[in-house]
Amino acid sequence: MNIFDIVPKQFFSILSSKNHRIYVSCLLELFKVYEQGSILGIDKNIARQALIDYLDINPIDEEFEVDEDDEPLLTNRDKANQILRRFEECEWIDIDVNNDYEEILNFRDYAITVIEALKEISSDAYYDEDS
Repeated sequence: MNIFDIVPKQFFSILSSKNHRIYVSCLLELFKVYEQGSILGIDKNIARQALIDYLDINPIDEEFEVDEDDEPLLTNRDKANQILRRFEECEWIDIDVNNDYEEILNFRDYAITVIEALKEISSDAYYDEDS
């Protein structure tokens, strides 16, 4: 089976966008929180707060590229919302509403595979620099 029969066309766009470093860092951070959560996913508010906390600790050095329709993002909360929206648009995550009207975030299966590969590459690159 062809990979492009499974993975949506826009999936890799976050890896080639101007914000690719930010997106990958946020993906890895979000995935850390996701792995510690329930098998049923994590509350979107918890995911958003994890990204806000990450952005507070690791301020974005370069200009964060926004859609033309959006006004410039000012707060880390706005940036976290934009990042989550972009992950959902590119089909890295799904956000479902449960019976209690809570939004639950889950990573898609193929996204998990790619994120685990990115983690492996990141850890390999880290060890190579120390040698």
